[in-house]
Parts: sequence; C-alpha cells; structure tokens
Amino acid sequence: MSKIQIAKQSVIDIHEYIENVFTQNQPEALAQLFNAFHPDFQMITTTGYKVNLEAVQQLFTSKQGIRTGLKITIEDINVINHQDSTVWLQYKEIHNENGVITSRLSTACVIVENNTWQWIYLHETSI
Repeated sequence: MSKIQIAKQSVIDIHEYIENVFTQNQPEALAQLFNAFHPDFQMITTTGYKVNLEAVQQLFTSKQGIRTGLKITIEDINVINHQDSTVWLQYKEIHNENGVITSRLSTACVIVENNTWQWIYLHETSI
C-alpha cells in the first residue's frame, strides 16, 4: 500500500478503535486506540478546545464501554496535502447513537513511516 492508502485506511481503522472503546469495556481496545496516537498528538474539539494526548486518553478511559448504541460511519476521505512522512486528510464523520445522528467535518495529520501510522493532529468541526 502507498503512504496515502495507509493514511486513508487509518481513518477507518482509528474510528473502528474509537467505536470499540466507546461500546466495549475491554482493555485491549483502549490499548489499540492509544497506540494509534503519536506522543505529541494534539486535537481541537468540536467545541473549540485544544487538548493533548493525555487529555484524550483520560476522555477515552472515562467513556470506555458507556456508549453501547454508537455506530460511527466515515465518508468522503480526501487528501489535502502530503509531504515526506505526513499526510493531511479531511473526512466526514457521522455518529448514530440510538437513532440520534450527529456529523462533523474533520481534518487529520497522519504520520506514515515503514508502513505503519500514527495520528499527530486532529481538528473537528460540527456540521
């Protein structure tokens, strides 16, 4: 797979990990998700807050297994830019939780090296 294909697949994979963490209470699901983030990961939330990896880990740890009706769908993954080991992507993320649907437009920076990936940046905007 090319660097771009790996980065695009990471969008699907990481959201599968997130859905697993929210819907299950299994330590291996949490570990798999945490390994997907670069140590310098930063995120801008849908409410405009800037958070680091530690805050993201605390969030997922506290929410593990409590959103059993959540289904996440990803659409329209597009490459914005790619250089060296980084790929910038934009995609639409749709949450369906027991019939309540919310959507966001997200921009992510994924580091791809040696056919592996880690997310270093994410910016989410509610739509």
